[in-house]
Amino acid sequence: MRHKTKWKVFIILLVVFTVVVINLYENLSVKVTKYVFDTGKLHEEFGGLRIVQLSDIHMIRSEEQSDKLYNKTLEQKPDVIAITGDLIDTDKYANKEYQEMTVSFCRRLCSIAPVYFVYGNHEIMLLDDPENNLFKTRLEANGVHILNNSCKMISKDGYEFNLLGIQDPATLYKDEKYAFGNGSVDILNDITNELDRDNVSILFAHRPELFSLYTDDYNIDVTLTGHAHGGQFRIPFTSIGLYAPNQGFFPQYTSGMYKSGGNIMVVNRGIGNSKIPFRIFNMPEIVVLDIR
Repeated sequence: MRHKTKWKVFIILLVVFTVVVINLYENLSVKVTKYVFDTGKLHEEFGGLRIVQLSDIHMIRSEEQSDKLYNKTLEQKPDVIAITGDLIDTDKYANKEYQEMTVSFCRRLCSIAPVYFVYGNHEIMLLDDPENNLFKTRLEANGVHILNNSCKMISKDGYEFNLLGIQDPATLYKDEKYAFGNGSVDILNDITNELDRDNVSILFAHRPELFSLYTDDYNIDVTLTGHAHGGQFRIPFTSIGLYAPNQGFFPQYTSGMYKSGGNIMVVNRGIGNSKIPFRIFNMPEIVVLDIR
């Protein structure tokens, strides 16, 4: 009996050790996840528009992390780099070293391809002085395009693409135009009002739980979001996440590509962590999307 008990204890300890090792490895690694989406608007000979999406970085906290993310992004040879919110972290924002490394990282990204950034909920820290915040102005000075509540047209190989961005609703409280209205609805009505519907329209947002809004008649073909952190803790061998902000337990949108009619939304699991400092069976990721 004692012999059997020892073996049970050994097996339990082995399982626990294995799970811990796996999750330590995953928390220190970054996966590159690739998707291809055929919009039906582009000819077959078009090579595609490649977007690398980074989300929920929550500040660069080491040079090693910066190098790893930069090199993985460089390897993908993107046409556009999207940062879909929570570049900073409210609890770590006061750390000047983290601020410096984050700005430096963004400067390096801009040497690869144009970088477009929309605010997530953690960017609320930038709103005490929305126009002159030093962190924001340094990002812009180093080449980052802040796409909040606006639209920009880009071209590749004779095709034009509409890039749209909306900032997180939590950060609208000081906005003179949108603070007391219908938030994201009003923003989307404004920035899509005069879109050329023949162009592919790509929305950079933060919150995936607003997918039904994004698929309303705004002529949006692709939406890139984050925020959910992949559910933080995922049940192994499934796509089930435990919890996501604003979605609660067992959230609907945590990771992957979701379709509604002719529209898709990609939810990025993100890079960093915030209140909960680790993930379980939920590797950080960089998303690569080829639009054809």
